[in-house]
Amino acid sequence: MRRRCRWSSFALFALVTIHATAHPAPNSVINLDFGRNCVRAELLIPTSELRYALAAEGIERSSIAADDPAIAAYLSRHVALVAPAGIRWRGAPVSRHLQALAGHEYLVAALDFTPPEGSTTRRFVFQADPVTHEVRNHYLMVIARSDYLGGLVGDQPELIGFLQYPSRELEVVRTGGSSGRGFRAAVALGIEHIATGADHLLFLLTLLLPAAMVAGDGRWRTRRGAKATLIRLLGIVSAFTVGHSVALAVAAASGWQVAARGVETLIALSVLASAVHAWRPIFPGREAVVAGAFGLCHGLAFARALSGHLPDPVDTAGAILGFNLGIECFQMLIVLASIPFAIQLASAGFGGAVRRSLAAFAAVAALGWLAERALDAPNPISTALGFVTMPTTLIIASAMLAAGVALSGLSEWRRRIQRVGGYAVLERANSSLAN
Repeated sequence: MRRRCRWSSFALFALVTIHATAHPAPNSVINLDFGRNCVRAELLIPTSELRYALAAEGIERSSIAADDPAIAAYLSRHVALVAPAGIRWRGAPVSRHLQALAGHEYLVAALDFTPPEGSTTRRFVFQADPVTHEVRNHYLMVIARSDYLGGLVGDQPELIGFLQYPSRELEVVRTGGSSGRGFRAAVALGIEHIATGADHLLFLLTLLLPAAMVAGDGRWRTRRGAKATLIRLLGIVSAFTVGHSVALAVAAASGWQVAARGVETLIALSVLASAVHAWRPIFPGREAVVAGAFGLCHGLAFARALSGHLPDPVDTAGAILGFNLGIECFQMLIVLASIPFAIQLASAGFGGAVRRSLAAFAAVAALGWLAERALDAPNPISTALGFVTMPTTLIIASAMLAAGVALSGLSEWRRRIQRVGGYAVLERANSSLAN
């Protein structure tokens, strides 16, 4: 399963730290989130370097407190956005807190900047020199973290540039912005996320395996009719869709994030539960309820991929809708490909063995993910599963579709052979009577 860095800029941040060989201390990152009416700047400044800079202005601090008013005033003096006409934007603090990253303590401060009347959020001059005005070999890395109108959604940052003494200005121009561009980017991100999310797809596909079977005496026994099977499949998929859509919308709109390890462990448990159920029924008739309940967990994971950095509610709503639409499009493609396979599997003579083999594979995969996520250490199973990407998923779906069609053809030929055999027996009986 594809993994992304918890902080969108962390990979680039590491490069900057390595590059500053003359000064091995950590450097600063400034994430910019572009909205329709404001631009949010999130500053990540190492507190060890910030103390030097504050001391240069006569502000002696043995430690940094996030709620220190002197720090708020310091940031307002050293971070600004200026319109092309030279008018300074109005800045307002949003939040400040301390956070440990890569073994260092950082001040994380967010500020909202509103352009003057007649100016756009798409073009301005970014002025910043916190720490760099005093620590001359310190870097400020400026990143575009989110820009819905520019098609930048999710955790895919763009580097704008670096600031180091004596430079303190960067011209920022975001051209070609439109709601359609952001919506298309969100749809593409949703498709990419579900296509590379083997655990999400494996949960749903494994849950669909016994959809054409009826449970009895603790086993999968008789075949369900085609119409009843389709209704059951639709119910399972719909419940999963409602579950993850609700969780995705609430979490992404509110910016609420759950611990990655916790939600991913629950997803691995959902795969294990569906695998056991495919082998032997443990919640027969309640597949839709289970799909909806575990769908909430999957939706929280989807929300982590979308991130919650868009400062504009309209853009946030568009990103959630597009992202979810992308997930549903790819998910339905996989489900439609699996329907012929699930129906024919129930009627094939070797269907039980195939179903149990696929359930065993899903169980092994789930146990590999559980071990990795619970212990926070990879294992051979999870490492092998990490190579499952979009082409692999499409190949699996195509194979399931082809297998379903092939099984359907074999069943039809078997019925024809049986009919022909029946006619032959009848003809021999008639011939015997005539003689």
